[in-house]
Amino acid sequence: MTPDSLVAMCQIDGVIRNYKNYEESKCRLSEEQNLCCPSRSIPNYVAALAGLTSCLNITESSVITTENLLTTCYPYFLGGQLTSDCWDWQQNSIKSTQCPSVPSDCATYNAVYDLLTSLMESEYHPTTNPKLKVGKLLIPYNDTDKQWLFDLYYNKLGEKTLKTYGGAQLVAYNLRIKTEVFEEMLFEDALYLIPISFITFLSILLVSNMSLFVAFFGTLGIYLCFGMTWFVYGTVLYIQYAPFFIFFSLAVMSYLGLLLLSVYKKNWDESFDVLIDVSDVDRLAYVWHQICLKNFVSAMSCR
Repeated sequence: MTPDSLVAMCQIDGVIRNYKNYEESKCRLSEEQNLCCPSRSIPNYVAALAGLTSCLNITESSVITTENLLTTCYPYFLGGQLTSDCWDWQQNSIKSTQCPSVPSDCATYNAVYDLLTSLMESEYHPTTNPKLKVGKLLIPYNDTDKQWLFDLYYNKLGEKTLKTYGGAQLVAYNLRIKTEVFEEMLFEDALYLIPISFITFLSILLVSNMSLFVAFFGTLGIYLCFGMTWFVYGTVLYIQYAPFFIFFSLAVMSYLGLLLLSVYKKNWDESFDVLIDVSDVDRLAYVWHQICLKNFVSAMSCR
């Protein structure tokens, strides 16, 4: 925890909050003053505890003041006397009846408690392990407009200049749009993956001496079954399943479809040795009867 790293976190906070009218329409407002809530972050708490107007003005003495305060208050935190509700925001003072044994400085803004529980890594200890490697930056946001998050993800957070910003490095972020981004990328990839896989399956069937008619409509049937399954689970039942399951189910359906078509081709060829001078309808009925019978016997033998 150095002044350079804290100022860098403050700058990252400013870059995000200054993106596309965040302060005017996207920020979550406070109930008391109807103002844009400040971000919950280590530099903001350090600045507030040092009496600074901005986290950009953090100095070495500001950091030392906060570290000394954490060292003093840590025993009260471990003992359970320091809680999340020791500060009276209306009176701007400690709740002496609720936290009688806690020093007033330890309860100021509930900063120490929030730092130790939410913003600092769990391995941090002000005396035995004072080197802070990871810190959180929690920016208040109005969840009603997800398009702003999409724009932020694609146009700002993807920039390499923001990954390392001064003395801090942005290693991860959670915008709560992972499912939406995955679905968007999945449909974009499907524009070329589905035609490629369709041609691949069709080629496999043609190589196995199957007619073009059976190969084409057999492959089409596989993809129609997959699309119907996706529609039922995703739209009708609205079940959100793991992303890898989509590709796994497609692989299983493709394998079973190719296997069924191979069995169909084999029984169709054998029907000419068994049935002579019969209509195509009777021949097709015989083939499907053999396929169903063999599948039933295979299923019972597996049990």
